Amino acid sequence: MRPIDSRITMADSLPIPDAAVRDPKSLHMASLWIAEGGLHCNVKIGVYEGRPDVTESKAWGVIMASMVRLVADAMITDGRAEGPPEIVVNQIWTAFHEELSNPSQTS
Repeated sequence: MRPIDSRITMADSLPIPDAAVRDPKSLHMASLWIAEGGLHCNVKIGVYEGRPDVTESKAWGVIMASMVRLVADAMITDGRAEGPPEIVVNQIWTAFHEELSNPSQTS
């Protein structure tokens, strides 16, 4: 792997989803990186501020639930998990709650 240079795309970077490229109103809501032995995140907070129909907490709950379903489907498709998506989602959900209750050293 070549050295990290801020002027180039890193080899393992994920592509921007096609829908985000097509939509001029798309927003990059979160980035997650594992670096220097830990998880590093950037999130866009405040997008839902002032909306009477949804709170920021509810919106992030929906975003995170969608992410869990996408991760479960990807794990099954890639052969890294077996069973129906509901089972894999439940396994992730269990690990999520365990981590919230007792954070690991790398979080």
